[in-house]
Amino acid sequence: MKWNTNWYKWSVTKYEFGFRIRRYRFVNGNKVWDTFPKEKYSHILNQEIYNFVVQLNLVNRVDVVAKVSTNKLINDKNLESFRKILVNKINSPNHIKDLMSVLKNHSIGFFYGKMKSDNINEWINFETEFGEYLFLLNYSASHVKRIVQVTNRFIKFLSKANPEVKLVTFEPLSDFKLKKQKSERRKFISKFEYERIMANIDSKILPHTILAYSFGLRCSETLSLQTNDMFEDCIELQRQQLDVKNTKDLKNRSVRSVPYWFISPEDAFCQINGMKVMHPDTLSKLFIKEMKKHGLEFQFHDLRRTFITNALRIHHYRDVQLAAGHSDLKTTMLYAQDDRLLQRKKFVPKLSVVS
Repeated sequence: MKWNTNWYKWSVTKYEFGFRIRRYRFVNGNKVWDTFPKEKYSHILNQEIYNFVVQLNLVNRVDVVAKVSTNKLINDKNLESFRKILVNKINSPNHIKDLMSVLKNHSIGFFYGKMKSDNINEWINFETEFGEYLFLLNYSASHVKRIVQVTNRFIKFLSKANPEVKLVTFEPLSDFKLKKQKSERRKFISKFEYERIMANIDSKILPHTILAYSFGLRCSETLSLQTNDMFEDCIELQRQQLDVKNTKDLKNRSVRSVPYWFISPEDAFCQINGMKVMHPDTLSKLFIKEMKKHGLEFQFHDLRRTFITNALRIHHYRDVQLAAGHSDLKTTMLYAQDDRLLQRKKFVPKLSVVS
């Protein structure tokens, strides 16, 4: 077999869950691929991956890997050591994967990628900017706290292993500001807006949307729903979807039942059968994309908020709490919103009443 030894340049392709770097050449008219080892660039920030490929095409690939992966303290060796520490303290592989993703994309991604600072001791100088960045992410308060916590854990890890790293604690956002952020994000979907969504949303996620709106389900709970979870008077939630293949116990680790308050069993059965399996993050992103396409600012979790608000108007609050799966009624009431469109015009008494 005669090989054409002239490889084309390395190129990067973005996939739903990461990147792939590869190149190709033709052998007897057939395209042959050479994939660059993922472990050599998995630690590199998303913002830097394209620069990495540019360098890869200019010099020897071993030199590039050595240059990138030996960047003082931000390198694959330290990231792997930090991951192993998490493994010893956290039992959930998915939780560890989530924390490492948060660390790379937000913590290191902000200071090293956005602020261009590779000196760990200088990061504290950007605490205010870090807070503004987190606030504008429009994430839940718990997710923002997770970003801050993993940042502090990584700094603590580096300071123990490297005396030159100062032990500092980041507090970029106060609890008050996080609560304010959370309250400002609250969105109730009116009947008119829901009808608009139903008329325009992509059929790929239409069943998921209807089920979440009708039962107040979280994104991962919607995807885990099966027809054998259906009973004559309710559905029974037992699990939530981790990814395309795996599930786990519910968030509050207890099974809950949701009555058919806003949908018939027959319609629910059809919607469950029509659901497509996908990653929860994919569903969330597709929903937001659809909303933006039609000039709306809703997120998938707003369907759950709307269900709780609607249910509280016609059912006992204790029944709604059980359907939502909240251990504390206060949590349920946080979801309730005043969606009444009251005109609030000043009352002017008639002359006959005044006299």
